[in-house]
Amino acid sequence: MLAGALCTGPAALAASLQISPVIINLAPGERATTIRLENTGMEPIYGQVRVFAWSQRDGQDALEPTQAIVASPPLLQIPPRSSQIVRLLQAGDLPAGEQSFRMLIDEIAPPGQAPRTGVDVRLRYSVPIFAGAQTAQPVAQALTWSLVREGDALRLQLHNAGPHRAQVSQVVLESAGRRYAYEPGLLGYALADSTRRWPLPDGFPASAAGGAVQIQAVVNTVATRAPVGAAPQR
Repeated sequence: MLAGALCTGPAALAASLQISPVIINLAPGERATTIRLENTGMEPIYGQVRVFAWSQRDGQDALEPTQAIVASPPLLQIPPRSSQIVRLLQAGDLPAGEQSFRMLIDEIAPPGQAPRTGVDVRLRYSVPIFAGAQTAQPVAQALTWSLVREGDALRLQLHNAGPHRAQVSQVVLESAGRRYAYEPGLLGYALADSTRRWPLPDGFPASAAGGAVQIQAVVNTVATRAPVGAAPQR
């Protein structure tokens, strides 16, 4: 099992491999699609492509090997200033409802520079794949925000009781007239019927955990404001 949110946007922007699209949606009944990988640099890129089933357990992302969706070709050699089309194929019928996957694209060492054992992964890109839904749907009424304790630490928790994922970005917590912002951009996803937790933003005081807290966020491109449930008292 692979756990955690794997390298995405910042590394992709800094490197010479450009990916399009950066999110893949397979509509109900759609069994194949493509993704374009472009090498904008002056050296060849060698890589491997794998697809994993994506779920969330104990508030964190988890990836498991799968054959439900396969990538072709699985190994890449992209010359400088060239591109490669990777085809994604649904190998069989999927369960009803939105299913989540991640495609991992690893840049690996060129032939002759690879280690004798294992794979030398130099950069990893992670592309979300959602199968069985047209697009991300409004889910605000299905979301419950709260503060929870994990050992001695406080976490922001989002429970998504709906049938579609919630893509969360531009998050700000408000408490006692002060604002505590996460880094701009994407915070992450709460998958359908799942729960995701994140560390609190820098400076958020533990003393605020028992008081009134509000959250401002963009969820599936829609600006949202909601109360945040207080953390249980010790």
